[in-house]
Amino acid sequence: MVLAEFGWYSGFPTCLSLFFNAVFCIFLLVLLNLVLERYRPAWALQGTEILVVFTMVSIASGLAGHDSLQTPDSDDHPFAPVRPELWPIPGNHAVCAALACCQRPDSVAGMLRRPGVDLRLAQLLAVDRAAGLVDGTHGRVVLGHVGTQPAVRKQWVENEKLAYPIIQVPMLLAVQPRVLFKNKVFWVGFGFAATIGVMNGLNVLFPLLPKMPVASVMDLHSYFPERPWSEYGEIIVSFYPFAIGMFFLIPLDLAFRAVLFCVL
Repeated sequence: MVLAEFGWYSGFPTCLSLFFNAVFCIFLLVLLNLVLERYRPAWALQGTEILVVFTMVSIASGLAGHDSLQTPDSDDHPFAPVRPELWPIPGNHAVCAALACCQRPDSVAGMLRRPGVDLRLAQLLAVDRAAGLVDGTHGRVVLGHVGTQPAVRKQWVENEKLAYPIIQVPMLLAVQPRVLFKNKVFWVGFGFAATIGVMNGLNVLFPLLPKMPVASVMDLHSYFPERPWSEYGEIIVSFYPFAIGMFFLIPLDLAFRAVLFCVL
């Protein structure tokens, strides 16, 4: 996850609410589970157990994903000068202070910098305290989100009947895979999306192969040359197939309000 989003700077599975890497993991798990149900029923997983795996992969992906725990620059190791501007996270001064403390000659990491000592071990010990501070910050954020759930649950679930569309895909895949796999429309959509994804992936490796663009991003600023619109700057309008597809899973009035207020 860190290599894809922070190293290669591509894919970004955690920049969308529905982590496609987590869905793909349980997709493979469901296929294996169907084989087990046929030949070793006692070994097969229940749908709720597969959802537990999905939840665990999603949480781990969120913590390791873009703009999360990978934000502290791993290349800027503790023995380099500590620069707070490279750590744009809450509590970054505390983290930098911890790293600066680890650079002192009398610290454990400093003593390990003696000749003949493995610097990798020294780096691990030096960054340990800073990692603990970052984990603590994320823990407080997560607890804050969890704490707000009881306040909004009744309104969202009982009054507005919010469908929570992003959970419908893994729920159906984990609990009713046979219903999903017997749906011909599903396989048409799956095959269409998979073909485009494979084509574009091969185009990255072999540029001579064709590429099929799947997103349209336009800047409307050039269409409004007169003031006051010319002072607005970029006016980005984009059309992403996955976003349009997600709109089919949410209530119509909510979809309408989302588009309307975005335009306004």
